[in-house]
Amino acid sequence: MMRRILLSLWVAVAAAGLATAADIEWTGLSVRRGQTTLLEPCSGEARAGRLMAILGPSGAGKTTMLRALVRASVGVEVRGTVTDGHKSLGGLRAGDAGLLAQESELFGMLSVRECLAFAHEMRGASRRRALAFTDEALERFGLSHVAHRRVGVATKQGAISGGERRRLCVAIELALSSADDDNKPSLLCADEPTSGLDSVAAEHVVRTLREYARTHGVTTIATLHQPSSRVWLECVDDLCLLAPGGRVAYRGAAAAAPAYFAREFGATLPANTNPAEWLLDLVSGDSGPLFCERWARRRESKHSPPPGGAPPRRKKRLTPFKRISLLFARSAKQVIRNKKVHALRLMSTAGLAVFLADWYGCDTPDGGDGLDVSCVADRVALLTFSAISMAMLSLVRALDLLAEEKPVVGRERERGLYRGSEYVLAKAIAEIPSDCAFAALHGWTLAWRLRSSQGTRLRCHPAIPLAAVSACASTLGLAIAAAAPTAEAALAVGTPLMVVHLLTGIVNPSGVSMSSSSKKQNLLQSISPIRHAVVWLLRREFRAAKLAGRNWPSLGGLAAVKDGDDVLRRLGLDDNTSLWDPPRAILALALSHLAVSTLCLSGFPHLLSTLLRRRRRRRRRRRQTLEPSSS
Repeated sequence: MMRRILLSLWVAVAAAGLATAADIEWTGLSVRRGQTTLLEPCSGEARAGRLMAILGPSGAGKTTMLRALVRASVGVEVRGTVTDGHKSLGGLRAGDAGLLAQESELFGMLSVRECLAFAHEMRGASRRRALAFTDEALERFGLSHVAHRRVGVATKQGAISGGERRRLCVAIELALSSADDDNKPSLLCADEPTSGLDSVAAEHVVRTLREYARTHGVTTIATLHQPSSRVWLECVDDLCLLAPGGRVAYRGAAAAAPAYFAREFGATLPANTNPAEWLLDLVSGDSGPLFCERWARRRESKHSPPPGGAPPRRKKRLTPFKRISLLFARSAKQVIRNKKVHALRLMSTAGLAVFLADWYGCDTPDGGDGLDVSCVADRVALLTFSAISMAMLSLVRALDLLAEEKPVVGRERERGLYRGSEYVLAKAIAEIPSDCAFAALHGWTLAWRLRSSQGTRLRCHPAIPLAAVSACASTLGLAIAAAAPTAEAALAVGTPLMVVHLLTGIVNPSGVSMSSSSKKQNLLQSISPIRHAVVWLLRREFRAAKLAGRNWPSLGGLAAVKDGDDVLRRLGLDDNTSLWDPPRAILALALSHLAVSTLCLSGFPHLLSTLLRRRRRRRRRRRQTLEPSSS
């Protein structure tokens, strides 16, 4: 009884809110990619407080239309107007539209409550209000029992279920769209919100969207793939039916669709048949173009009024410091809680140090501090492979890490929650110290192993140079992952690029001078963090060093060295540059990598491709205008 009373009150509040809500109208909306039309020009409206379903076969343009409505299309040409009442709809970045994407990637190391609280805080809610909104949303979406459980990775055990993950995504999108009722969006779109869910979970998600639309008076549009009869009859208010080719075959009340096709075309809905499946079969058949042409003649002559009035509103943004603080806190939690990875990195870095020290330690009878002449080549190899190992470990980790987070970051960047530079800065501050710590641990373990064994001790501690090259390789991984479209592409590009840096960074221990290198080789060496780290380590180790013993090496230019400076000269590293040149070069490379990451996450590749596409289009049009005149 109490639940009925509460539901009645909820519906009453919704009805009061609908009086001031505005419908969403679109006129001449079309989408093209080059010469291919993804969505034919169409016009229509979606009423406030109601759930409209976009239905159509695969490839009909459902997602294309949805993203065009919220101004989230990338790499395509969108034409037409979308209005909220009589003013233009700003879209995702303006904050008056929301989009629940089909992908459900989340930060796996965060709890359900933390993911939702972050969304509220990024939309301007204070910490106390964000937690209050979060607890209320957890109760509303049935997630209270998993509030403190980590989200995890969808393909691994221990993660929340698919239905819980999807409901969490809906709650996060609603939080990003409206931190409170005063800033609720005019349009909320959901792309395949029931994808991968069972019938019960799918019905729960769709019902939640409809209740939100009615309660807040928000126009809600969702693309659905073969909804069940119960979802169709109880949750869907209106329908936009798309046929192959991106053409509209019907738009109106969902319940009236079967009657329309029966009246206009004599197509009767069979008994005990899901209306959604029947409609999909209709538009997928040979009569699909006929349905679209008839609808275009009947309905598309209606034009919406031209946009005017107030410009699209923008929600209040947080200060850059606040945004960076929230991003850093989230990244720090990701780093701290990844204990299994830390344990594996600890074993790998320490184990590599012990292995390299034992393999290239060059045992001496007394284990003294002086470096024997016969150990010069081993010492060069020891320091070189240490730098290579730390750089490779940091690069691979950064590639994998950002590739996992990039889909989530891309969705948040679409909404204008923060700038690409803010994410990169927060990520670097949170991630690089751990990379430096493990690299420094490798250097300390290396020095300890040489001291505890009979090997010749290091003259200078390698911890700082190894930490620096590890940090630089980590920023390189961030840049590659930010530029690559997928994790597989990032790995495919990052691996050969690191091999090039490795080959150009190695100093030949046989004593071959590199002074005669070509300009191309010098350029490759100048952008190799491994090269600068190896030069830094070798200069610290051999500059002004005295060599002991008479057991001369028998191969290469190191066969007649007298002291450490002679070693550097035979290796081509005897220039009079400062010891601070390698660290300055590593710092410059790291900053350039971060700059590339910022540009890529800020949409620079899409902007560049758009400009190039427009340039090719102008050239093609110019040739077309010149050809008739020449003929």
